[in-house]
Amino acid sequence: APQSPRVLPPAELMKRHLRKKANLKLVEAREDLLAAMESLAAAQWGDVETALDAYDTLARQMDDLGLPVEGEAWAERLVISKKGGGSHFNDEDLALASRAHARASALYDFAIRARQLRQRAANVTALSAALEANPSLSRDKRIARLHEAVHAAVKLYRETLEAGAADADQRRFDEAGIPGALQPFGDQLLAALPALAHGAYAIAADELSSLRREAPSSQRFRASRVATIARQALAVHIDLCAQLEHLKHATPDAVSQEQAELENAITEADALVGDHEEAELDDTV
Repeated sequence: APQSPRVLPPAELMKRHLRKKANLKLVEAREDLLAAMESLAAAQWGDVETALDAYDTLARQMDDLGLPVEGEAWAERLVISKKGGGSHFNDEDLALASRAHARASALYDFAIRARQLRQRAANVTALSAALEANPSLSRDKRIARLHEAVHAAVKLYRETLEAGAADADQRRFDEAGIPGALQPFGDQLLAALPALAHGAYAIAADELSSLRREAPSSQRFRASRVATIARQALAVHIDLCAQLEHLKHATPDAVSQEQAELENAITEADALVGDHEEAELDDTV
């Protein structure tokens, strides 16, 4: 008995309908697509910022034409059969699509990573002020956030510039004619990291200043907290210095000076705690 035709589920029918509609858009835009790919294949970018701007323009253009950069490989996506046989895009068109998409993909990856590093550097620089503006965060939680930011930034740096594929990626960027490298963006991020240590130091220094203004009789109640906050801030400095040293990036003198001052603050606060504990023992009958 003849088999009845297979009934496709509604989701599959919708998927095929959308694919057919997208194919029609690509076919209608054939000349514009080929012109855009030829322009991309021949483009020259004088510097990194020009290349990043070029990616933004390219991404918008190709999205409008129905062939996004981050979608399927262009040479595969443009294999669209004609009803009477053959293909709407010939072998020469597909070869151009392959070359252009290789370059577009490299530019996409470069732009994404460069901007991640740049944005993280900006976030790091602004974090202390943002935390200070949040009244719901205690001082120890603010320092904890600053410390977490050190680890997150270093993790991004390493994943971008020290991963096993980093050298291969840079070769791909070079082959695509992208001027420059990701390393300068990474250096910007490392240069921003001391702001996190400065923020932690400022919190501890303010605590110590408040302690020194207290009357001797009430310092006992604050000294222990000051020591705790200063130790948290010191941990940020020690960790940051270790990370920068591992990455062969110099530690700014200001960070080293703050570290020494935090160590002195801890000694001062601990001494006050000890003095008051001894006084309590002397007062015991």
